Amino acid sequence: MTTHDPLRFIAWGVLALTLAVTTGPRSLAQTPPATSPAAQPPMPQPDKSPVVAPGSRVERDISYVARGGDQQKLDVYAPRDVRAAAVVIFVHGGEWTKGDKSEVSYKPKYLNENGIVFVSVNYRLSGTAKHPAQVDDVAAAVRWVRDSIAEYGGDPQKLVLMGHSAGCHLVTLAALDPRSLAKVNLKPSDLKGVVSWSGGAFDLVDKVKSGGMYADYIRLNFGEDERKWREASPMTHVGESKPMPRFLFASAERGNPASMVASEKMVSLVRDSGGIAEAVVLSGKDHSGANHEVGMPGDKTGDILVRFVREAVGPHKDRNSVEPLDLQLAVRVHPGIQKGLAFLVAGQQADGGWEAFGKSNPAITALVIKALAQDADYGPNHPAVRRGLESILRHVQPDGGIYVDGEGMPNYHTSVALMALASMKDPALDGKIKDSQQFLKKLQWDDGEGHEAASSWYGGAGYGKHKRPDLSNTQMMLEALRQSGLSSDDPVYQKAMVFVSRCQMLGETNDQPFAQESRDGGFVYTPANGGESMAGTEVAGDRPRLRSYGSMTYAAFKSMLYAKVDRNDARVKAAIDWIRRYYTLDHNPNMPAAQSKEGLFYYYYVFARAMQAWGEESITDAGGLPHPWRSELCEKLLSLQRDDGSWVNEADRWYEGNPHLVTAYAILALQTALER
Repeated sequence: MTTHDPLRFIAWGVLALTLAVTTGPRSLAQTPPATSPAAQPPMPQPDKSPVVAPGSRVERDISYVARGGDQQKLDVYAPRDVRAAAVVIFVHGGEWTKGDKSEVSYKPKYLNENGIVFVSVNYRLSGTAKHPAQVDDVAAAVRWVRDSIAEYGGDPQKLVLMGHSAGCHLVTLAALDPRSLAKVNLKPSDLKGVVSWSGGAFDLVDKVKSGGMYADYIRLNFGEDERKWREASPMTHVGESKPMPRFLFASAERGNPASMVASEKMVSLVRDSGGIAEAVVLSGKDHSGANHEVGMPGDKTGDILVRFVREAVGPHKDRNSVEPLDLQLAVRVHPGIQKGLAFLVAGQQADGGWEAFGKSNPAITALVIKALAQDADYGPNHPAVRRGLESILRHVQPDGGIYVDGEGMPNYHTSVALMALASMKDPALDGKIKDSQQFLKKLQWDDGEGHEAASSWYGGAGYGKHKRPDLSNTQMMLEALRQSGLSSDDPVYQKAMVFVSRCQMLGETNDQPFAQESRDGGFVYTPANGGESMAGTEVAGDRPRLRSYGSMTYAAFKSMLYAKVDRNDARVKAAIDWIRRYYTLDHNPNMPAAQSKEGLFYYYYVFARAMQAWGEESITDAGGLPHPWRSELCEKLLSLQRDDGSWVNEADRWYEGNPHLVTAYAILALQTALER
């Protein structure tokens, strides 16, 4: 349940919910702890000193202000050999009176291992200087990072500001009140994201009037004038500068429920002002543990942070209109992916490959190692990935293809292998990637093989040079070429569009006899040799016609987008209309009922790739119901996962009875759904 749900306005007691997993995060629309903080036993805390990842580059006590004081310094923790990495700038807590940049526990190691540069900042404490000194120091530190972080592998355009407790107040204020950043020639939109981690000092006037220790700290640092309290309150400045960075408000479960309420209010204010904000409750955490347990072995809250950072630094066409992916869902999906990957690793053969028909298969192996290489917990250098890569490379042929000679599947094998090679991001593989690209381009049917543009084979790809082309092989080829970096201006895409268009049941644009007078808009398997659909035929009017179906329609749809076909093109408009009419994740759309589960996981994979290419967060069906496709796809796939972590299709067609193939499809689809 997200924080913009109307239920947030119901009394906390009515919202009492129990989570099945007590170590995970919770939506703020769920109940705060039933027991008071005083009634809860103290929780053991980890050492606060920094835990550093092996091989990370560490530089401490860097002055971020010329001729600055001892408190105006920062530490940088950077993973080795990263380029253009996201950067988290952390501001410690301590009631504005104490604390130190060294008190970061597992955060440097965890973030570095996830490819994120970590910067921890000191600032002048209230015993040395008063407000706005602290927030001005935060702004100056951001300026230094912006100017200097590229030297450490960070991207100055991918900055996420994070603060705990009093640091939470400072980073939120810096991101909403433009004045401090303006002093260093920056603006709030120069930040991609802001993480307000276990804090609640968003309305200082309310804090003082509520009494307690917070009132004394606020008076000490901000003076006795209520106008100054209001001016120093982040809540006062929501909407003053647009566009705003993306916000995450995280509250500890075992603590002051008032901080949860304050975070809830901030989310509403940011969203009402056109920004993007999300809030979670860190289940099982108290105020200190929420900070020092991030990234600790067995901890799950670090997943929330990493997922948010990746979303915040990702590209957004309109950062103020796109609803963020539910972080609760992302945290739920992660264990499912890890369980699935563990199943795959356990199934690796002695020769490094994954099996089909009693022996290692390069295509299934490629799909598996791509899923592993793309996962932050495994990555391209994991031993299972390297062994799998060696298995694939043993199938490199003199013509540049990667396939098993004699099996008749050079296009399919090479396409999937090429995607895997590209996912390694290893310059040493560039030569093989280019050779594979050229091999696939040569396999495409065109006038070089005696098929001019008028031929129904023109522009397509099939299983091999002597097999007729089909849409599945063609889309796989285009997916591989795109993922491996081939420009969409290459002629291979435009030739392919001739073939793809002839697969569409749309008489307006398809010159093939089987599509004449059809306005269906969906796609069939191939136009070759008079046309064929794996869904068979259906009756239109008083005569049969080829039946379009989901997996081919989504495959063709994304292929047109890859080839830069205009969204107002009749072919694209007819395809999206078909998708709206037949939208479902329960089966392969428009397949006959008896066949509706056939090719289901292949469908999930091409569905995810197509929706990602489309770039919209929601698709509205023909009945006017919007579908947030990312969350719906994740929920569906998680519901189908087996206890051992695998997925398998009991409607065993197209090899979907093989759990290694199907699990790879499922994980690749989940990974796509979590991309931004």
